[in-house]
Amino acid sequence: MEEAIRTLGADVAAKTCSSQDTVDAYVRLLARHGRLGESGELVAGTERYTALRPYVAALENAGRAGEAEAYLRGLIATIEYPGNYENALLELLVRQGRFDDAVEAVAHTFDDLYDGNLLQAAMLLLAAAGHHGKALELAEGRSPEFLAENERFWLRSNRWWLMGESGRCRDAIAEIEALPADEVDDRSPTFLAVSGLSVCRSHRTGLRDPLGNGVNGVYTAGLPDRQDANTTTASRLARIGMSSTEG
Repeated sequence: MEEAIRTLGADVAAKTCSSQDTVDAYVRLLARHGRLGESGELVAGTERYTALRPYVAALENAGRAGEAEAYLRGLIATIEYPGNYENALLELLVRQGRFDDAVEAVAHTFDDLYDGNLLQAAMLLLAAAGHHGKALELAEGRSPEFLAENERFWLRSNRWWLMGESGRCRDAIAEIEALPADEVDDRSPTFLAVSGLSVCRSHRTGLRDPLGNGVNGVYTAGLPDRQDANTTTASRLARIGMSSTEG
């Protein structure tokens, strides 16, 4: 085992094959053998970005989530652009079931017009944990500047999907139908995703998609089950490195 640790450690140090998978494997190996301190040295050194998440996960798995949280908050307080660490803190707190704390930790980013904005990440993580209503609330009250940059391109479709998951299917579909087709980039796929959610199926009679096709007519035969209808959900979760089955 020592040989394996030495070999992986040498590869990471020399960056001969220092991929994310290699760093993950090295940190997990160190953690299994009670050598988390060496993982921390990686995060403090040249592998800060690649080793951060596996190190936090290793602390959490060792029953040291509080230490992981303190570590991340310390980094956030001292680094000029802490978005990566704020995202890791958000994920940690959600995994711990501390949803209000998770939102509070990153809420200051929600109207940011740049890469540090964690609104969508927070919405998707809450939704993956089954808190669709709480995720939907985050879309409310956004600044006019943020809406101008983001509403058409992703915020609307995320809202409609979350409304559907929350049982507000007709409200979501009414909003979709009320907008001109050229103002919603993914209008018809979003309509089908919402109407295909299992919580919406009892409301589907008489609904028509934005192109004028009856949901119980042309589209019923090909309307996917929940697993397939949530392809849009899965693709959203994939953007932040999660599967739709993770909590």
